Amino acid sequence: MDQKISNHDYLVFTFTAFYFIGYFGLFSKLSEYVPRLLIYIILLLICGAIFQKNLISGIKGYKKEHFNDALSIIVVMFIIFSLLSLLIKRSASTQLLPNSSKKDTALLIFTALFFSPITEELVNRCAIRTALEIITKNDMAINIFSAVLFTFLHLYKMETDLIGALFYSLIYFSLGYVCMYQYRKTENIITPISIHFLWNAFILIGTVLRSIV
Repeated sequence: MDQKISNHDYLVFTFTAFYFIGYFGLFSKLSEYVPRLLIYIILLLICGAIFQKNLISGIKGYKKEHFNDALSIIVVMFIIFSLLSLLIKRSASTQLLPNSSKKDTALLIFTALFFSPITEELVNRCAIRTALEIITKNDMAINIFSAVLFTFLHLYKMETDLIGALFYSLIYFSLGYVCMYQYRKTENIITPISIHFLWNAFILIGTVLRSIV
């Protein structure tokens, strides 16, 4: 491919590599010395600075129909997977919350509603799309690869049986595919961020309700 790689692209790729290294263990090591919440806040600020143009243009171009589409998608997905979870007697709530934040309510809320929707979408949509489009322009290939990567990142530490692995893989793959599809359709990173935010919010609310009932 003849697509040129800019200095900003190199910065994006460097940050993405660091993000993945952190995701696979570095952040856990650092949390032995620094509060994990502080690590996530710093990482979120750095991520926001690197992807500043994407965020600013996304906010400026975000329309009411983008939110309506995001809400419609999440409501349909939530209903489908809630019914499926009942059929296979599988909880679709606690397992889908960030693995690192179950012991701390403040960290859980921050991670689920802010850190994950923003950083994961910027990395899995903006950075991965930039990298993939250097190799291919095929829409389906880009959407599927992004969804597979998104699924792997969420499942590699999850302890579950085969049925659970298939169930959660289907959820994360669907969410990852929809987010990339909507991002490339609207050319607005706030669209997948809002989808991710709404999904986590629904799961968080569902978890709270389950603990009350």
